[in-house]
Amino acid sequence: MPSGRLAFLLAAMALTLGGCASGGATLGDEISEAGAEYEQIARRWEDAEDRVGRGRKLVERGRDRVRDGEDDIERGERLIREGERELQRSERDYERLKARSGAGVGPAPGQ
Repeated sequence: MPSGRLAFLLAAMALTLGGCASGGATLGDEISEAGAEYEQIARRWEDAEDRVGRGRKLVERGRDRVRDGEDDIERGERLIREGERELQRSERDYERLKARSGAGVGPAPGQ
């Protein structure tokens, strides 16, 4: 409920309750007392709405970070797989070249 509407409803309730007053307190006293209580409720309500909004933003930001992290992991794992395949291919090519040369000269792969 929008805050302006809430404040209006709270003021209306305060006036209604004030009309039912009896005893030594004046109508103004009761309206003032009830109004202060309604004002406190309205402040708590607005604070709670703010917290909910901030919480939702934090959750969404966290989910975005998780998605970004998962994307990074996927890219990293793909790079590892590609690198390992290329290492194996290079080692096979080196062994073939070494076997063809007959002399078996040359440094070992990675050295």
